[in-house]
Amino acid sequence: MSPTRIPAAALLGIAAFALAACSPEPLPRIAIMTKLEDGSLVGSSEVNAARMAIEERGLAGRAIVEAYDDGWAPEKALAAWERLRADGVRFIVTSHVSTCAVALAERSAGEDVLVMIAGSATDALSGRDDENLRIIMDVRGEQAEAASWVLSRGYTSVLVARDTDNWAYTEPALAAFQAALGPGGPSLRVATLSIGALDAASLRGEFAREPFELLYVLVGAHNSAAGGVAQLGRLVEPDCAILFTPWMKTPAIVETAGDALRGAFMPAYYPARGRDARVDGYIDGFRRRYGYTPTYISLNVYAAVNLLLDRFEEGVVSPAAVKASVVGRRVDTPFGPVDFDEYGDARRPLYVIDDIAGEF
Repeated sequence: MSPTRIPAAALLGIAAFALAACSPEPLPRIAIMTKLEDGSLVGSSEVNAARMAIEERGLAGRAIVEAYDDGWAPEKALAAWERLRADGVRFIVTSHVSTCAVALAERSAGEDVLVMIAGSATDALSGRDDENLRIIMDVRGEQAEAASWVLSRGYTSVLVARDTDNWAYTEPALAAFQAALGPGGPSLRVATLSIGALDAASLRGEFAREPFELLYVLVGAHNSAAGGVAQLGRLVEPDCAILFTPWMKTPAIVETAGDALRGAFMPAYYPARGRDARVDGYIDGFRRRYGYTPTYISLNVYAAVNLLLDRFEEGVVSPAAVKASVVGRRVDTPFGPVDFDEYGDARRPLYVIDDIAGEF
């Protein structure tokens, strides 16, 4: 009697079943919402940061990042939201400006999603039990740190150049900065501007109305035109100090600010180059892999993606469960711990950079 033979088709079926049984389950998809127009250093930095996090952990194929262009504009952010939700994505990392974050929070309310905020500091989302988890500080914490530094330097007169385009950030930021300076602080006046339609002659005239020792360029969103505002300040007051926001830490500021970077300062979420091996390692590794220097907001995205991947690999794969595993706790990231309060808002230190050009 001949031995029993298993048909070839059956053997293929058994092999496919065994392979499927041994293959790890795919992890939830992650959307990166950012500005993706041609030539955008911001968007490419963040998407590549997310991909680098996945590759370094050996999760290529299991974890997938999908990029959605929101143009850092509220109407485009809402359109991108509809696309990613139609695609079934439930975990989203955003780097957009505060006006976008406010619009998206209204749209995402009550949905089975988790939005990891890596770039919006508006306090309109603070203290809310919602679908957001913010890996950076809000304007209250950020501006308290900035005001503390100003007070420590002993300036007696401060001029704030506030951008009105990104009002959801700059309005509460200005209020928080004024409150943190307190009644005994330096004299303060405000000059408003539209960073997207800058009227240099008018702004220079406003600057020249009264003398000032410190120009605080209250502009965010990596808008490198802030460098031109700094140069105007130096034309009016050649010896003034200049303070930028943390959201201007981009290579483009070196070109637009030029010599105005001498005597300029910038609060930052990460220590200066050469001070932290983890930060330097990320930037050097990114340069080797992609051939250019990333924006610093990409470090927030990289940390946010790693936080999600940590949870996914532990089997925590629903938006509500991921947030519950983080709120009210100190959570490790590749660049050190982040303290989250009961609402998912973060508290982190800021470092003041005094050699901005040297960062790039």
